[in-house]
Amino acid sequence: MEQITITVGEELFQFASFGQWVAKAQSLFRQYNRTDGSTLAIDQMGRICNTGREFMRARDDGSFPVRVFVKVV
Repeated sequence: MEQITITVGEELFQFASFGQWVAKAQSLFRQYNRTDGSTLAIDQMGRICNTGREFMRARDDGSFPVRVFVKVV
């Protein structure tokens, strides 16, 4: 596995647990007007979480909280 350094924008919010992601993801993304893919979710191991499978991986290996940032493009 290769590691790189990236620059992100401001942190918008974070998910403390998988359960919080399940319960609150849709409403938080709407609240921050970020339903267009303009964010980047990163777990505590530095991995991108875009899909449910990736959030489940973070749950299973204890990589929460997952922090959500504005993408810098």
